[in-house]
Amino acid sequence: MNTIPLLSWLYDIELCDIGVRFKLLQFLTLHILEFENIESVEEIGHASLGSLGAYNFKNRLFARSFLIQTQHGWFVRKILVTPKVPNYFVVWLKEHGFAVLNKK
Repeated sequence: MNTIPLLSWLYDIELCDIGVRFKLLQFLTLHILEFENIESVEEIGHASLGSLGAYNFKNRLFARSFLIQTQHGWFVRKILVTPKVPNYFVVWLKEHGFAVLNKK
């Protein structure tokens, strides 16, 4: 199934050398989630609503979705994302020492 970009021009994530960068309008950095603050990453599927209480940063329909759980945070500790290239996202996480869990 093909993914459908939905507001990806407005907000998106970008992988950087220190973690995950959350961007607005493709150039304004809202937040950088550093590797040290990532507790776990779980793949939740293509059509899952995710987790109650999670911050929804998903911007692609029918895309592989991931739930990032942080170790601490003042606003939220769970974030839902739909990376542009999910396979690269998984490889990038593994290269930085994170296993992607699959929701059963």
